[in-house]
Amino acid sequence: MIPLSATLRVVEPYLPGALVPQRARAWMFGLADRLPAVLSRCLYFETRLADRGGPADLSLAVENDGAEILAGANRRIALPAEFLTNPVWQRIRFFCRQWLVGSVPLRKAVGRIWLEFDTPLRKPRGGDPPPAPGIFIEWRRAAFGGASPEARFQLAAKALAALLDGEALRAAAPLVRSAMTALPAGAYPPYLGVMLQRAGGGIRLCVERFDGRPLLAFLRAIGWPGAHDVLAQLMVDLARVRRGAAFVGPGVTAVDLVSQAAPRVGLEYVFARRPQFRGQLHEERFLDLLVLRGWCDADCRRQLARWPGCTTHVLAHDLWPSVLHRRLNHVKLSVGDDARIEAKAYLALMCFPKLRAARRAPLIDPELYRIEDQRQSHPASYSPAAS
Repeated sequence: MIPLSATLRVVEPYLPGALVPQRARAWMFGLADRLPAVLSRCLYFETRLADRGGPADLSLAVENDGAEILAGANRRIALPAEFLTNPVWQRIRFFCRQWLVGSVPLRKAVGRIWLEFDTPLRKPRGGDPPPAPGIFIEWRRAAFGGASPEARFQLAAKALAALLDGEALRAAAPLVRSAMTALPAGAYPPYLGVMLQRAGGGIRLCVERFDGRPLLAFLRAIGWPGAHDVLAQLMVDLARVRRGAAFVGPGVTAVDLVSQAAPRVGLEYVFARRPQFRGQLHEERFLDLLVLRGWCDADCRRQLARWPGCTTHVLAHDLWPSVLHRRLNHVKLSVGDDARIEAKAYLALMCFPKLRAARRAPLIDPELYRIEDQRQSHPASYSPAAS
């Protein structure tokens, strides 16, 4: 088995030290040594911007081929045996089996999943069990977007039933139903997160293009206990920065429906992709505001510019070259009931298999941008062959 760490080593020289420090890096590589490289072609490094040298987390996108590995249905590649005895990994295996073959509604509605790994608080030791991830379900827009709130809830309930025990499911289901029903017209929930890796669990609903008064009304309707006034002022401040700038505002709003800690709301501000093929960030005013308000360390802000870019490599588990696009995907600003604002950056690595016909094309190919944008906006219809 060629491990995922072989892919991470290709981009390690570009990882900013202030954002992904050595301790977090060693933990990530240790985890990636235990996972097959073919599990994911898209991953995020998640880092806290105000905490220079602090923890950094890792998220992996898993599509059908990777789900077969998680489900134990791939005859050539399997997870190490130590994963099979872990209760969280057992739930993920059961969910993937339901997604692939067990449940027709889930097979039609689930596009892919994301596994999110939190950095451990203590230094890992030899013989530690494999870390448990949380899971985010990404719905297919064609199957989920036009459904009624009740139909969306029923699909979400099927997914939750595969991941949660009876008591946790009974506690979470009414809150998820209430949130699905309270969403205003036009708001679309593309992701549902289940924090299996955290003590006490947690449920997070992610809603697309959801800002301003509709968001505040929604939070009041579901009884969110956080600092509404702080969140409202944050959105006003950021709207001022948006005007006349490349910064376009929140793409996704993440709301904690169930959480053992203080429930938080996160506003995910997406960065322009096209300039990052050339290694450029255009959202300077937004980043300056983060530093001015103390939400981002000045050195972290400078080192963000080290990450974006585009290179071609033959990955260890591939026969053909891949284009590796490194980009700052988004910054999430989170607000809880303590009125504290936390900023996190999500450094994305996208590995695109290079098409034979485009082998001699320029390294920065606008077609790759178009394909990627289609995939992000319409994951159900994306097909490399059709592109």
